[in-house]
Amino acid sequence: MGVRYEDVLAKESPEQRAAIADEAARLKAEDGVFVELRDADDSTRATDGYRAKLTTLSHEYRAELLRLEAEKLRRYVGAMGGTLRAIAEFPDGSTFDLDG
Repeated sequence: MGVRYEDVLAKESPEQRAAIADEAARLKAEDGVFVELRDADDSTRATDGYRAKLTTLSHEYRAELLRLEAEKLRRYVGAMGGTLRAIAEFPDGSTFDLDG
């Protein structure tokens, strides 16, 4: 029999449970953005509406989304014995080193 999440959480302090809940809410919100962007990408890639959705996000948030996607790709590539290196280049000429 495995360990139940509820049992582990019950042993944590109230402060730790609050921190876990905050982090879970943050990750859920991020995942919602990823799902929304993925769905937009699947059906409307390169349309004005898709670009508008991306440009409404702050640069820092876009960078974090890219970093999280890069981490997912790193895990896939790493599972195959490889290493992923990537730099994002934007139309305004700015770049973002996903490895940094």
